[in-house]
Amino acid sequence: MYFFRKMIVAMLVLSLAVCILGRKTQRQETSAAAPNVCQAYHVSGAYLSLETEIKDSPEYIDEITAIPHKICGNIAKKVFLKNARKAKYDNTADDGEYYEDKNGSHISVIRNEGVNYFSSFYWHVMNCFRADPRDARYNGDQFSKTKEFSFMSREEALNVLTNQLHHLGIELGDIEYTCYSLDYQTLEKEEYAEDINGREDTSGYKKQWTSKDNCYFFAIRQKYQDIVEYHKFAGIYKNYEDWNSSILALVSERGLESLEMSCALQFQKTGTRLKIKTPQQILDCISEKYGNGIDGKTYTITSFNLCYMTDILNGYKVTPIYQCHMIEENGEEKRVEQVLINAVTGEEIQ
Repeated sequence: MYFFRKMIVAMLVLSLAVCILGRKTQRQETSAAAPNVCQAYHVSGAYLSLETEIKDSPEYIDEITAIPHKICGNIAKKVFLKNARKAKYDNTADDGEYYEDKNGSHISVIRNEGVNYFSSFYWHVMNCFRADPRDARYNGDQFSKTKEFSFMSREEALNVLTNQLHHLGIELGDIEYTCYSLDYQTLEKEEYAEDINGREDTSGYKKQWTSKDNCYFFAIRQKYQDIVEYHKFAGIYKNYEDWNSSILALVSERGLESLEMSCALQFQKTGTRLKIKTPQQILDCISEKYGNGIDGKTYTITSFNLCYMTDILNGYKVTPIYQCHMIEENGEEKRVEQVLINAVTGEEIQ
């Protein structure tokens, strides 16, 4: 009986903790909401399979416009590198500005919309942390996505970033993010660098790793009404996976160590509501194209999401799309196949 009573008390405490945590997440409006997953969706054809959960989509969504935040290079220098000097910027087509300091940290502002900031410590971390699943040395799964370090919490680390952006005049609005806790022991164990000939190069390895090198790595996506924004930058589609998120940042005990941001957008609704296709209607189109086999290739859908896609190179026009991420297999060869479909018309975007 005593054991039974202890179980009941433990369950009540756990339930209360879950409720409190749920309320906290809702107030922050920064973590992804629990998906409204429907298991009824399916694909057809012997060469196509569905291996991801799919969220239900609303029947109508807002038509929206996007406006980029503008970034002043001189203000960015003051925010990130007070003692930096302006240096030559090689790619004049980007209309960029470049600053660096004597410690090896540098910042670049591209088209007054994107900003890249890297401390010298960042480059050590990049020799250790490889979150791109296509990398042969991928190790993102070696790091916790829940661990809290003693120097600050994950939420406090996120505030370090958002406070810096605030000084730039940028408010991200509603976001979702993944946070990797990069502990120094695993970083040291995973450290690896190569020279231009593909051989291991230990000359750039960190001399010593300590607990002061524990840090958080954030992969952040902007959202509007719980729909992720999606765009193409430098030939890469942003936001369908952590490593290609539109905002990447590293925070340590020393503060912000890096920021990679192609742009930060402000969203406004036009007042028009758009009727969109259902996920199943889109999956039927994909099945028709890929389900019957293309030269013997097989396809596995590993990601399927409703997004707002912004054309940041052509007037920032926003189009609702379904983003479908697939693995194409042809014998022993594998590659990523991505299908983008206009969520209003159902037509594939080339």
